[in-house]
Amino acid sequence: MTTIYSPLTSAAQSYTRYFSDAERVVALNDTYVDFVKSITAEDIKGVLFEDHLCCVTASDEMVGSYECIAERDTHGLAGHQGLIRITASTNGKIESTQFVTTLDALVDFNLATISQTHVEKTTSEDNVSTRTVSLNRTMDGYEASREVIENNKKTFERFYYTEKCLDGFLSEGANLLLQRLMVKRGLKSYFESVGLDSECHPCMISYIYLNDRTLPIGKQEVRVNGIERTVHSTVGLPLSWQTYFMADGHLILRLQVGSPIVIKIQEVPERFVQDQFLEQPEIPRPEFNWRDDMELYSRFLSQKDAIKADYLLYLRNHPVVKEMLSDFLQALLMRKPDNTIEFAVEFFKSFSSYGLPTKLHLSTHN
Repeated sequence: MTTIYSPLTSAAQSYTRYFSDAERVVALNDTYVDFVKSITAEDIKGVLFEDHLCCVTASDEMVGSYECIAERDTHGLAGHQGLIRITASTNGKIESTQFVTTLDALVDFNLATISQTHVEKTTSEDNVSTRTVSLNRTMDGYEASREVIENNKKTFERFYYTEKCLDGFLSEGANLLLQRLMVKRGLKSYFESVGLDSECHPCMISYIYLNDRTLPIGKQEVRVNGIERTVHSTVGLPLSWQTYFMADGHLILRLQVGSPIVIKIQEVPERFVQDQFLEQPEIPRPEFNWRDDMELYSRFLSQKDAIKADYLLYLRNHPVVKEMLSDFLQALLMRKPDNTIEFAVEFFKSFSSYGLPTKLHLSTHN
């Protein structure tokens, strides 16, 4: 890793860091790779919906809200088709501290991240802290920037990662979509992948399937599937989240290990039902013989007689046609050419007022 320090002002600093192939994080991601390859457009369509939950304390006091929306991207990003936009936000207040977190990510059907912006803002009586991390896909990897503003002091860092360094990369936005897919597809195997920690350093991320359980939601009990996701930071302690979903992928409960805030649903959402369409039936084309239809056959005979009459009238009004054809047949039988087509071309070319004398015409005169 290469680090370049370039201070902006006495109150601001800027850093640039490069992560090369040699700093690749080795993870057991074969299961993840195989799973991603098996994702279909119908699978993606089945996880495009909204989740709305509440933030509560250990005493079940409501202190905020959480939402996560996955939808088809309608902004038409140039050069990219079939993208999914994932937006998530958390806002609340604990005692005198206000917190707001927003996430906006674009991923493709293979869960590869095209762009992502993650903003965390904390406001207290004597301090305002804002942390913004932006990530963008490049031709040969990724580039990211992290800006931290705290007590009017600003730190800006820029990071560059090679393609190999982030092989199997899963962003925060892609993770939200992945967990819905894992539940709906029934992926219960342990696997690892690559992500970024809070310092934007490449690290290993592990996924563990938690046993099914029943959770009380209001007056109902709901059967849920659990997943534990752990970010194994290289510069700090690992961070773990446990999330529980309904079988259709709706989030029911989410908690960060060690955090006083729990995100959970207040009412059981309507189960997501994906539109299903019957296959278009193959209707055999009936066999139809128009000669068996008396009306059509009668029309055919009438039209046939009318066409013959029209032909005869034309020949009667243009007797030269018969003479031309008679001369042609006579010349054809006399010469008996091997190539009748070329002979016909040469013969009738002589009747053109614009054409040069043909070989046949010259030889006849000779």
